Amino acid sequence: MLTVVCAFTGAQAAVTPVAGSTTPKVSTSEAPVWYTLMSSHMTETDRQNRFLKYNGTTIVTEQFSAGVPQAVLSGDYMWRLESAGDGTDSHVYLVNKSSGLRISVPSGATAEDGSSNVNTPLVMNSTGTVWDLQLSSSTGLSSDCAANQYCFKYIGYSGARAYFNAMGLGSDYGVTIYAAGVHQASGWFFYEAHLDEEEGGGDEEISGEAGEYIVENPFETMIRLGRMNDSNPIYTMPSGNGGSAYITSAITTGNGVMYPLGYVAGSQPGKHFVIVSKATSLVTQGEAFDLVITENVSPSSQTVTMYTDWNRDGVYEDAATEPVIDASAKSIKQTFNVPDDAKLGKTRIRVRIESSESSSANANVSGGRVYDFVIYVMEGDGDRTDAFVSVSSSDSDLGSAYIVTEANESGRYEIGSEVTVEAVINEDAAGAVTFEGWYLGDELVSEDLQYTFEVSGSTYLIARFSIPEPVLEAPVVSTADNPVWYQIMNAHTAAERSERCIAYDVNTDATYSTVLRAEKPADTTDKYLWRLEDAGNGYVYLINRGSDLRISCNSTEINAQFTVSETGSKFLIQPSGNSNGSYTIVYEGMNEKYMNAQDGLWAIVIYNAGIGTGSGWYFYRVDVSEPSGIENAVADETTVKGTLDNGKVTLFNAPEGGKVTAVSLSGQLLGTYPVTSAYSEYDIKYPERFVIVVVEDENGAKTILKLYDK
Repeated sequence: MLTVVCAFTGAQAAVTPVAGSTTPKVSTSEAPVWYTLMSSHMTETDRQNRFLKYNGTTIVTEQFSAGVPQAVLSGDYMWRLESAGDGTDSHVYLVNKSSGLRISVPSGATAEDGSSNVNTPLVMNSTGTVWDLQLSSSTGLSSDCAANQYCFKYIGYSGARAYFNAMGLGSDYGVTIYAAGVHQASGWFFYEAHLDEEEGGGDEEISGEAGEYIVENPFETMIRLGRMNDSNPIYTMPSGNGGSAYITSAITTGNGVMYPLGYVAGSQPGKHFVIVSKATSLVTQGEAFDLVITENVSPSSQTVTMYTDWNRDGVYEDAATEPVIDASAKSIKQTFNVPDDAKLGKTRIRVRIESSESSSANANVSGGRVYDFVIYVMEGDGDRTDAFVSVSSSDSDLGSAYIVTEANESGRYEIGSEVTVEAVINEDAAGAVTFEGWYLGDELVSEDLQYTFEVSGSTYLIARFSIPEPVLEAPVVSTADNPVWYQIMNAHTAAERSERCIAYDVNTDATYSTVLRAEKPADTTDKYLWRLEDAGNGYVYLINRGSDLRISCNSTEINAQFTVSETGSKFLIQPSGNSNGSYTIVYEGMNEKYMNAQDGLWAIVIYNAGIGTGSGWYFYRVDVSEPSGIENAVADETTVKGTLDNGKVTLFNAPEGGKVTAVSLSGQLLGTYPVTSAYSEYDIKYPERFVIVVVEDENGAKTILKLYDK
């Protein structure tokens, strides 16, 4: 039993912990007592209520406003205190439940205030570091502590002091050692934790009999599957740096799917390695399924490799088949055959997206990204008479797709039954959207927005939407009231330099370190769109659609970089005289200095050569719909809006008398509800992190909402 003398005397605390914190006890592997640990940091919103977690690769903290919910609680969040065995009761190891590993301080890590190494991330290993567990108030460093607030002092440190500390966003919410022992992030609260199947906090392995882990809620089934093993395999995290390409969505589909993956990323990840564990999928032994990935750019110029670990030994094997790439839809489809003897429980699929072929699953990545998708394997059932049906949109900005027909209790459809799917065009899309039809692979099966078919097996349908392609033409001057928008593409023909368009994007990384740059592949989003505004005497300003900023430069030196500003620089645009029909963009007053796409850095620079090639440009007109500010202001007051929070959809300005349909990313129906009031709340079938909500008024007009659970 750990005994700590409390020196806390009721001083005003800097933190208010989640209710239920307790006095921790030392325990053993035979009779463990498990806890979740919450950092005591409370002054910054993003750092409040963060709980310690080992995700199989790194030690992090994850935010839960009221403690780790039982629905997501797993051994990743659970820790016990083990005696260091050195005769001092307060000297302990911190042991993780899922992995059985201990928290350890890397050799050479320092903790002194102001040191350049204060943020050395801690690691997990079988040896571990010995900590002296103390009440924060008993250190004497401050009386500004809460009841049951503890700190871990690293006893092996050669400096003045080092305490176990939770880091912020800049370090991906990892953990480190720090010199301030009652610094808010160096304090911790303990909450006793029990998994549903445990008796008195035991660590008994769940049996592999299907009846003992399969329950109606697929999330609970996956949690139970994840606890079937004493520990999780340890996977290597590749080092490297990220590029501009990233996965925007991922689903699973096919006969082997018992619950589909629904991963969505609204923006570019801040790092090159991403673990997708909150959105996950349930698949079966002995069946096949497809992982369908959509990127923000076309994957045609990338090398895509995928790996699996069906035997859960922590070593990745190559996927048995090659991925199928659809350049127009920016998608990748990989078929996986789950072996009959695949181990039940939690495993991973690794996806590498990069510019060159990798030597292995764990190789360094440069200008690319590595994703680990966590999935769960359950026993197969060869006697099924139903199939899995899923749908998706070829471009979610242009339209949505969903299944109208309600599935059976397993989320599947009986063979021979009829299923109706529906596609909805996004009326707010930039440009006139065309619905091209429903596609089964490359086969067009229907051109109708609503399509009914008979189920003969597991089916994945794509609703294809398109907008007019940009048109190459001579550039013209326009106004803000009646704009003409262009993609401005460099005329260079070298493979690495061709088809690069001028883009303004404040997001920079190892691939593009400048906000104004020549980027590819281009799309019709605002960052690539520019108009020409009259600047007098034949000159023009180049104005970006998304920011309303103008291209400008304060230098006349060769290779000086252009940027953007509110005032802008003036340019003369004239035919280059090259047979390729390109135009030169001449910097004001500098007849022999032109706008050029710089090789390698891809900045937009001043140059004195390359007429028709690096200093030559094509103008592709892009037709986009221009909203009226007055109409928008009126519409904002009545536009349907919504939120998603832990399985609850809340709508504002809903059309009374209408109906609401909630579906998952892959089109599965999560619920249909009547609209009884403008403010309405609905509990969906499962607590998805992303849902598509179709709001239909009495006249049949539909509004599509894409809601994220933040």
